[in-house]
Amino acid sequence: MLANYLKIALRNIIRSKLFSFINIIGLAVGMAGTLMIMSYVMGELSFENFHKNKDRIYRVATDFGQVGSKMPFAGAMPALGPAMKEQIPEVENSVRIQWDPSARIKFEEKSFIERNFFFADESVFDIFSFSLIRGAEETVLEEPFNMVLSERIAAKYFGDTDPIGKTLLYEGESAITVTGLIEDVPANTHLRCDFIVSYSTLEAIGLSSKNPWNQTGSDFTYILLEKNSSPDALVGKMDKLLRENAGDFFADLITFRLQPLTKIHMISDAIIDIGPKGNMTYIYVFSSMAFLLLLIACFNFVNLSTAKYQSRAKEVGMRKMVGATRFQLIKQFLMESVCTALLAIMFALLLYELCYPKLLSFLAADALIEQQNMTNLFIIIPAVVIAVGLLAGSYPAFFLSRYAPADVFKGNYPAIGGRPKIRRMLVIAQFAMAVMIISVTGILFKQIDFMKDTDLGFVKEDVVVFNCPQPEHSGKNIYPLLKEQFLKHPDVLSVSGTYTIPGIISKETKTVSLEGVDDKRQVTMQAMAVDHSFPETLGLDLVKGRGFSRAISLDESESVIINEEAVRTLDLKKPLGSRLLVSMKGGAMPMTVVGVVRNFHVYSLREKIEPLVLYINPERYNLIAVRIGPQNTAGAISHLEEKWNSIVPDVPFGYSYLENIYNRLYISEEKLGKLLILFSSLAIFLTLLGLFGLAAFVSQRRNREISIRRVLGASIPDVFYLLIKDFTKWLLIAILVAWPFAYYAGHSWLQDFAYRTGASWYIFVFAGAASMIIALLTISFQVIKVSILNPVETLRHE
Repeated sequence: MLANYLKIALRNIIRSKLFSFINIIGLAVGMAGTLMIMSYVMGELSFENFHKNKDRIYRVATDFGQVGSKMPFAGAMPALGPAMKEQIPEVENSVRIQWDPSARIKFEEKSFIERNFFFADESVFDIFSFSLIRGAEETVLEEPFNMVLSERIAAKYFGDTDPIGKTLLYEGESAITVTGLIEDVPANTHLRCDFIVSYSTLEAIGLSSKNPWNQTGSDFTYILLEKNSSPDALVGKMDKLLRENAGDFFADLITFRLQPLTKIHMISDAIIDIGPKGNMTYIYVFSSMAFLLLLIACFNFVNLSTAKYQSRAKEVGMRKMVGATRFQLIKQFLMESVCTALLAIMFALLLYELCYPKLLSFLAADALIEQQNMTNLFIIIPAVVIAVGLLAGSYPAFFLSRYAPADVFKGNYPAIGGRPKIRRMLVIAQFAMAVMIISVTGILFKQIDFMKDTDLGFVKEDVVVFNCPQPEHSGKNIYPLLKEQFLKHPDVLSVSGTYTIPGIISKETKTVSLEGVDDKRQVTMQAMAVDHSFPETLGLDLVKGRGFSRAISLDESESVIINEEAVRTLDLKKPLGSRLLVSMKGGAMPMTVVGVVRNFHVYSLREKIEPLVLYINPERYNLIAVRIGPQNTAGAISHLEEKWNSIVPDVPFGYSYLENIYNRLYISEEKLGKLLILFSSLAIFLTLLGLFGLAAFVSQRRNREISIRRVLGASIPDVFYLLIKDFTKWLLIAILVAWPFAYYAGHSWLQDFAYRTGASWYIFVFAGAASMIIALLTISFQVIKVSILNPVETLRHE
């Protein structure tokens, strides 16, 4: 019996080729899109899940500064971790990790810049579940200059030979020996360790902190809590430890926070952090998109299925006349719906396998989703679709199967659902969702354009940026020599050393207060060590005072330039000449404000402009910024390369344009926008597919009526209007329904960056109008086809 049901189901699917094709393709595209989106979403949410003790691991983060001007750091004091392990009973273990994102590794005659380079205590393997293949956990990082490599890096440097006992040169001079080998770390972690060097190496090469209790930011401290311990009780104990060892003045500037390991990827808001960061806004947007895609596909399926089954009333009557029971008819209809859904699932999985690798490549992501989650996903979504198939089949099945054959042949039965209200509601709902998706996509792209084109307060064009060679490369500070030689070319307009540059997340902070004022409140400010030429090189706008001058020797040690936000924060009525106490190496140093620059964006427009202090300190120059004339860019770059190679031949020449560096801040938004275009196109495709099928069904159902009207004198435009008016009304209602949802989505899902430009109503109007035109053109194709048929021939066939 089951085989017979299946045979009849497949026969009916083949007979109704158009409707079957629309149903199968619509469901397949909707499911494939949903699977791709949810695979990425579940991958993002699976970060750190492979660690055995993930629920007991926390990172100690710090907020530095006074209330109202605190800055969040992901790091803590170097001395804190060991002290917590020894003195706080709830802490089972701790590990300190330092990250060098631009480590220069030399092997034989080749040099490489490695990003995933870490220093760590030997307890790193007791806390994290990194799989050690070679070496013992207790000894691989026990001594200075010991190192553990990932399999990938070992193969890169040593090929198939055994890496144990081999050495690599760190920064060209420190020989570090390979003592262990770990499996490649999974992609879903912020600690993507390819190199793990013993923490004691830092002291051996002179990079350890001289004041381990009074420094924060560089050491990332992770703790493993005892089972059943509460992290809430630890903050007070950490503060007590800090006060005992660093004093009240420094402790008053520090607020501790404990970040659960599994939430770091999504919640971390720290300045300078390890690894890629997720964005919950994107998770909400993508999850909503997946839900809407599947919903639109299911609406299409239900809509077309209920419409198609209505035309089979006579078939039902005939089957009943020859002895079919109602239960048998219900099973037959359900079998057809489930078969259609199963065919769609097979096509969906094929599309997923073809397209998902391309999606990951586009996102520059790895296949992050865990196998268990993937299995669950492959079960849940097809189960949902099969459930929809059962629903779509059961609704007409239970309805049609209840009528007596005599009533069916006389036509004494209502249409499915009485009047086609459900079909109207489904059409309105799916079209409204498509318009909403297009509107949100338009809002996002308007914001991205604004971010790129708005006045940032500095001129990012025609500036090239180099990593500044540090004194250890040659035993002396060679920045002055590079600057002198660079400026010898006529198209090199200005050169400046700097600690950081707009677009690079590398923030320095200073505590600043007014000298000679009883109120000793300190403000934590963003700080940048710069050269005299920095304002000129970046095209900063001096609104008051002057820039740094080489003719005034005190500028190098006692002068600062601040931005307008710093003037406001410090409440300076007459900023020029104001004396500030600025935290420096030797303590609070008195500095004089000689200039005020217009506020400029060091980071993206998503972040507010912070108070900023510029000061001169050649020891802090990490970067060199060079402004070149646009007339002979190639010649200027060639000159810079020639001088670089003659002065620092052991350091590879490489540069980036400031414009590209800054625009990288918006790469995630651009990718999100492109993905929204892709998936909104899928949503529109599915909606139009459903409208096309429904228009075809309605037109075919009214062939006889249209032919009679034509014979009685109705023109083709009259018939076209008759068929199109209901669809037009439904689409207009859908646009009105979509408006509040699009408005909410723009303000809620995209609240980090949307509507800052006042993204106005015309985006929605354009999205609605464009969608309406495309939809009507799609429907018109089928309607016109029916309208121009020869009415006499149509009636003869009827």
